[in-house]
Amino acid sequence: MAEEKRLLIALLGLLALLGCSKDHPEVEPVETGTPIVFGSRMSEEEAVTRAEQSLHEAGADAFRVYGFKNMDYDDMTASYGGLQTVFPGYAVEWRSASAGTTATNTNDWEYILTGHPQQTIKYWDLSAGAYRFMAWTSTAETTVTETIGDTGPAGATELTVTLSGLYADNIATAPFISRLWFSNGNPVDYPDKQFLRPVKMEFVKPFAKVRFLFISANPTELPISDIELSNMMFKPTNDSGIGVNGSVTVVYPLTGAETQEHYSAASTNSITALTQNYYETADPDDENAFKWYAVLPAIGQGSYTLSVLVFGEPRTAVVPASYMDWKPGYTYTYVFKVDGEGGVEFGDLRSAFTPWQPGFEGNETEFNW
Repeated sequence: MAEEKRLLIALLGLLALLGCSKDHPEVEPVETGTPIVFGSRMSEEEAVTRAEQSLHEAGADAFRVYGFKNMDYDDMTASYGGLQTVFPGYAVEWRSASAGTTATNTNDWEYILTGHPQQTIKYWDLSAGAYRFMAWTSTAETTVTETIGDTGPAGATELTVTLSGLYADNIATAPFISRLWFSNGNPVDYPDKQFLRPVKMEFVKPFAKVRFLFISANPTELPISDIELSNMMFKPTNDSGIGVNGSVTVVYPLTGAETQEHYSAASTNSITALTQNYYETADPDDENAFKWYAVLPAIGQGSYTLSVLVFGEPRTAVVPASYMDWKPGYTYTYVFKVDGEGGVEFGDLRSAFTPWQPGFEGNETEFNW
């Protein structure tokens, strides 16, 4: 009888556990499986190739991460629903030379931390339709605001992160934000973002870098160094200003068919124009070799107009609005061709991350700085 009683108690406990799981499907069962672990990277330009650098190497030893999984998928609309929270803002810290010492650490990044008892191990759920992760760092100078938005009965549809107190002249110590890590586990669509593998977050600074340069239309006949250029200004055609200080907001979609984050910025200080042109030089010690302006991201801004005196004569060239989207972490070089008679035209956009319009020929290598 005692043995039967113990079996009955065990059976009732199992039924109770199953009942809880059914009533609260967002609770992940503690089971032997593959823990979710994190890594980080920053992609930088290095000649023509891409070189990977970790967030730790870039100067940050901690980040805050949210993670979600979508349990439903609508094949007709190619959209995801059934949202469940996996990581509700976990703190993740760099632990040097600790990779492989715990189940949740394969890249020296650890989220099972002393002082955070609520941060339990999270396991991959292979029945999920998709996973989404996003992360960011913070500094003493910045304020980070997180908001999970609700839209109607469907529940949360997006997570909004705003970083305030950003200063372009202090970009070296600015925090980082991540791109949205999204995968449905499909090895064809996401070969580098498979379930069960470490989640490698890609971080960028919340600024873009912009510059402009002049080249000669006929360099063998008239080198650019022989063309007299002065009083140059590159600015918004509508004189709206170029944001350099303020806040950046990132909206991460949590459901639906969207699998990319969206950016916007609010400026507290702006400059009228870019006035220092960049010029190419073979001398790595030449301080004018890399004249960059750090600016707030600008999505959907209008056209820009270049005005310059060429041999003392006023000239202008307009860059269409379709070339003027600036995303965080990318560099943009606007190239203007000057002919022997002083004519100026917009001729090239370099270091862009994607083709801007059909038929455009240019260097469109993707990288972050």
